[in-house]
Amino acid sequence: YFVTANAAVAGYLFLSLPFSVICINRPRATTPRLVLVIFDTVMMGITITAASASASMVYLAHNGNQNTMWLPFCQQFGNFCQTASGAV
Repeated sequence: YFVTANAAVAGYLFLSLPFSVICINRPRATTPRLVLVIFDTVMMGITITAASASASMVYLAHNGNQNTMWLPFCQQFGNFCQTASGAV
């Protein structure tokens, strides 16, 4: 989810460049500004949820979950967990 969400946000940023140019060239144009504010807020939310989901998976890998009897697998795969933690 983390990679897919960041790819979608990067694609949106590329597509929003024409709206940004319109807002710079025409300072009184309100519709493109409103579109940018709304979609920028949505993309920020998507980015935050992707980062939160990734952080929760790394936390689960390091600590496990006693209620569901999931063991922390970072004790067995230390190099993988260091790489995953560094990526997040």
